[in-house]
Amino acid sequence: KGGADYASQPPLLVLMVKDYFEYSHDLEFLKDSVAALELEYEFWMTKRITPTGLNRYGTNFDFAKYGTNLEGYAKRVGLDISTWTEEQKVACEINKVSEGESGEDHTPRFNLLAAQINPIDLNAYLYAFEVLLSEFCALVGKDANVWKERAALRKERIQKYCFDANTGVYFDYDFKQEKRTGIYCVACYLPFVFGIYDNEEQGKVAVEKINEYLVRDFGVTSCQQVDTNGQHYQWGYPNAWAPHNYWAYVANQRVGLKEKAEEIRLKWLKNVACEYEKSGKLYEKYDAVVGGKAKVNEYGLPEMLGWTAGIFQTLYKGV
Repeated sequence: KGGADYASQPPLLVLMVKDYFEYSHDLEFLKDSVAALELEYEFWMTKRITPTGLNRYGTNFDFAKYGTNLEGYAKRVGLDISTWTEEQKVACEINKVSEGESGEDHTPRFNLLAAQINPIDLNAYLYAFEVLLSEFCALVGKDANVWKERAALRKERIQKYCFDANTGVYFDYDFKQEKRTGIYCVACYLPFVFGIYDNEEQGKVAVEKINEYLVRDFGVTSCQQVDTNGQHYQWGYPNAWAPHNYWAYVANQRVGLKEKAEEIRLKWLKNVACEYEKSGKLYEKYDAVVGGKAKVNEYGLPEMLGWTAGIFQTLYKGV
């Protein structure tokens, strides 16, 4: 993460604009926002495009030119780099920062190959971006058709590269190895949050399959349990993060799995509330398997995180 020459963040500003406009009905704000969002979209379509026509997370920093500094990261996740060549270190730095751009720093779902992955979450966000820009442009008197066409094309590409016909689930796609990763993670819920699937029955079958891998006794874990070769990744099993539990809840709601959504909602709320009653604190993340605050941490466990409070409040009210 960091400056513009290092890495960005997931393209979620468009959802904030949507929420504020629904509250304010301020067309001047929306008009200014469209111009800003078009610039953000240009970044993703020029700096983060791949041969599939889908996007990836990445970095603009030239590690080969300016050198690497992996010691802190290696210690943080338990990675032995003592025998690595400089070429291996550069590749790892690119992957590390690409993971950081996803917001999931760090996760086993990319298997140290984030820069060559078309992540299903990123492309679902950009699909929502294109759909919402078509709606915004119609409201402010700009051409909406170009955004509709972009959304339709992205949906086709997601279907081609990320959709697994056997399960109905959309997975991350490795565009260099030309195959889906097949790893169940919370990102797999995103196509069902943003309406990329074809019908409710398909959605139910797929989301139920994702639930099997991720929903545990005390919430939704970020990623299925995978072999990490001894490394420990905080955006992996068994950790339950606030935004991930929110997306899982919404996905189940959207496909009509109301009872499962309610189960997820209550598991998350009870876990956070029970830990707060015991410690008097909110935490950055929790344990979905045994409950309480997270035990797998890459650094000290931060307290009183705003997104934990925000998601708790949202799920307490129900959405």
